[in-house]
Amino acid sequence: MTFSQAEAQPLQVLIVDDDPQMLRTITDILRLNGYAPSGATTGLGGLELAATMEHSPAIALVDLSLPDMDGIEVVSRLHALSALTQVVILTGNASVDSAVRAMREQSYDYLIKPVQPDHLLATLERAGERSYRRRAEEGMRESEERMRQIFAHVSDALFIVDDSGIIVDVNPAASTLTGLSLEQLQSTPLADVLPELDSDDAADGRSRLAASVPATAATRVLDIQSARFAPGVRVYTVRDLTKQRQLEEELSQSRKMDAIGQLAGGVAHDFNNLLTVIMSYSSLLLGDIEPTDPRRQDVQEISDAAERAAALTGQLLAFSRKQVMHTRPISVNTVVAGLEKMLRRLIGEDIELVISLGDLLHLVNAEPEMRCTTAGSCASRRRTPCCRPTHEANAPSRRRTVT
Repeated sequence: MTFSQAEAQPLQVLIVDDDPQMLRTITDILRLNGYAPSGATTGLGGLELAATMEHSPAIALVDLSLPDMDGIEVVSRLHALSALTQVVILTGNASVDSAVRAMREQSYDYLIKPVQPDHLLATLERAGERSYRRRAEEGMRESEERMRQIFAHVSDALFIVDDSGIIVDVNPAASTLTGLSLEQLQSTPLADVLPELDSDDAADGRSRLAASVPATAATRVLDIQSARFAPGVRVYTVRDLTKQRQLEEELSQSRKMDAIGQLAGGVAHDFNNLLTVIMSYSSLLLGDIEPTDPRRQDVQEISDAAERAAALTGQLLAFSRKQVMHTRPISVNTVVAGLEKMLRRLIGEDIELVISLGDLLHLVNAEPEMRCTTAGSCASRRRTPCCRPTHEANAPSRRRTVT
C-alpha cells in the first residue's frame, strides 16, 4: 500500500457495521494490508470508539443501516469530532437517494455490498492519500497560525524586507518602535525608517548602533540583526536597548556613589583623628587665656570651627553608611551673622563683604552644617571674576565686593 508505506504509523480505520461477520472480514483484510482497523457493530459504539482514540481515525467505513441510529447521523457526528476523517459509506441497498444523502454529509466515497477486496483497498488507498493531504494542509495552517501569533506578539520589532529594501510586512512591535502604523510602514523603504542602518554591516550578522527613529527626537540604542528569510526576502530583528543602557548607566553611577561613600567614610575617619587634636589643644588654650585677652576670640573661632567640622565628618560617616541625613529648623539670618567675622578674614582685605539680612524670614529645614557650605561658597567666589570691583574715595587700591 503506497500511502501506508509512506506513513510512520499504520493508518487508523474505523469500521461501523451491524454484521459481525462483515466486520470481522473487513478487519482482517485491512490488518493484512498494513492498516490499523477498529470496529463496532452499533453507531453509538463507533462514535465512542472514535472519541477515545488518541488521534481521530483517518478513514471511517460506515454502514447506512445500523440498529441504533441512521448511518447518515453517524457520519455527521463523526465530522463533528474531526473534519479530517474521510468517510466511506457501506450499504447493501443501493439507491440514488441514499447516495445523494451520503455525499451531502461530505462522505468521500460510496461502496455497495458485496465489496470486492481489491475495490475496497483501492478506495481506502485514495481516501488515505486524501486524508494525508488534508492533514498536512491542516498542519501547515496551524504552523502558519503559530508563526503569525509569534510574529504578532514577539517583543522585538520585525521588518520583512524584499531585495529592493521595501518593507513587505511588520509586526506590532515595529509600529511601537517607529511610531508609524502598520499600513504606513508597509511598502516603505527600510532606509526611511532606520536611516542609520548600514546594510553591508547588517547583511549577515549583528549590527549594534545608535539610531534616531521618527517616533522621537531622542537617540535610541538599537540592536539590529538580519537573516535571509526566503528567496528575495530578508527579515530584520530590531531590539530597543535604550532602557537597558539607561539602567546600566544608573547601575554604574550607583556603584560610583558607593565607592565615593566608602572613600568619604575613610577620609572622615582619619579627619576625626586630626579634629580630636585640634579640639583638645584649643580647649587647653581657652583654659589658659584670660577672658579679656584679644586672642581668646580667635581661639574660640578655632574651637567652634573644629566642632562644626566634627559634625560635618559625622554627616560624611552617615553618608558612607547610607544613613538618613538629619535636618532641623534653622534661621538663615543667625547662620550668616555668626559667619561674618570668619568670612571677613577668609576672603581678605581687598574684598568688601556686604551682608544683607532679610526681615521676618521663615525657618528653613536644613542640615546644621549649611554654614560650611556658605563659607566654602564665599571662598570660591573670592577667586572668581564675578565679584564687583568698587572704588573708594582717597583709596588708591582697587577693591571687590562679595554679597
